[in-house]
Amino acid sequence: MKFKINSRVKNIIALSGAKLLHPFFSFFLIRTISNELGIGGQGIYTTVLGFLLIFEVISSFGLRTLLVREVAQDTTQGQRYFYHAIIIAVPISLICIVLMNLSAIGAGYEENIIRGIWILSATLFATSIIDCSEGVLIGYEKIQMISIVQVISNIVRVIISLFLIFSGYSLITLFFVYLCYKFFILLCYGFILLKTWGHFKFEFDKVFLFDLIKTARVFALILVFVTLYWKTDILMLARLKGNEAVGIYDGAYRFFSIIVIVISNFVVSLFPVISQKFKTGIHQFEYVTRKIAKYFLLIAFPGVGLLLLLSRFLILDLFNSQLVDSVNVLYILSLVIIPYGITEIIAHVFIASGNQIIDMRINGIGMVCNIILNFLLIPKYSYNGAAIATFLSINIYLMLQIYFLKQRKEFFTDLFVFRLLGRIVLSLIIFGGLIWLCIYLKLIYLAPIGYIAYMFAVRRFGLFSDEDKELVMSMVRSGSVSI
Repeated sequence: MKFKINSRVKNIIALSGAKLLHPFFSFFLIRTISNELGIGGQGIYTTVLGFLLIFEVISSFGLRTLLVREVAQDTTQGQRYFYHAIIIAVPISLICIVLMNLSAIGAGYEENIIRGIWILSATLFATSIIDCSEGVLIGYEKIQMISIVQVISNIVRVIISLFLIFSGYSLITLFFVYLCYKFFILLCYGFILLKTWGHFKFEFDKVFLFDLIKTARVFALILVFVTLYWKTDILMLARLKGNEAVGIYDGAYRFFSIIVIVISNFVVSLFPVISQKFKTGIHQFEYVTRKIAKYFLLIAFPGVGLLLLLSRFLILDLFNSQLVDSVNVLYILSLVIIPYGITEIIAHVFIASGNQIIDMRINGIGMVCNIILNFLLIPKYSYNGAAIATFLSINIYLMLQIYFLKQRKEFFTDLFVFRLLGRIVLSLIIFGGLIWLCIYLKLIYLAPIGYIAYMFAVRRFGLFSDEDKELVMSMVRSGSVSI
């Protein structure tokens, strides 16, 4: 059997590229806000967007991931899922608009944050439909079209925002630009879906709708838990330590989020493949998932080393020389990347195999642990405490996944990721030791020696075999791989 890789690679590049360009373009916007409006202005902007994201996730009701899985497995049901998903998402988004504004007032944020939240709350209506549209389009594997829309809209948003800042307009005007940006994406996705289907045809099915609600609520809880997990630190920093602390933390988090986006979209782009292979057969499901996990780990370790090497340059020279304290935050967050990537892969394994309830429980426990750790560490250690809380909680999350993975051997004969860890750790010790020595001796130009040693260790310990070499070469040559 042939497993088509070429289109998958294009999808990974397209989606990751579009998602990466978002923080890349936003980098110039945030840097301008930081320099022109101060670190406090950056903190306000980050807090408002972080608050918005939580309610975006609630209003989407977890439908995006569910639609990807279902449409990927049966593309003939795309319109049916889309229309019934909108019936669920739109009313929830309208309720969330009210709840978002009431929550901002109840939280006691300052006036500028409340005004920003009031403006952006209107985007929840558009975002709820956007998520449903993306779920269907990713299921159809029309990821490149999604990427084009996201790139163009982001470029326009950032250019207009920069123009307004340099023209002397206030931070509030940027929130109006963001509002228009969301509705522009909505119109573009509507046009793409119309071109895909030829016409809109809706047939209401009450039984189907309630089945969709029943299934989607698990995905909704997963996304709510995940979003609260990742946004608790910023919201608690804003409330407990002020906007400047958020600005310092965000200075490091911007670069960390780029790596997270690459990992997330790497897994999301391959999620339709994972779902299809589980339906086709357990052997192919295990094979594909092992390869995804293995190649991620081999690439991620040197990626983390590169981030550690460039941390001071990225923040002080490229971003803002005033954010000296952000460097240590980025060092801590760099240690989160490896466990985060493993948790993302295992989470999608659970979802693809129909074990989303397990994933929901793990996310719920992980979220609670993260909130508790932030509550304990932020008052004493501020932004560094938030970073430490993220590191500790992601490892708790991973250990929970390992525990539940051991209980589900009916779809995995062994712990596919953890068989590799012993040899990878040995490679990492060699690599990390040399990288640390280069940093300590301030001989960064010798860092390539660490990468050469890592590549040698990978080959020596059998982590990249001749079979793997042939697999990768066949992807490049023919775009397909035999399973």
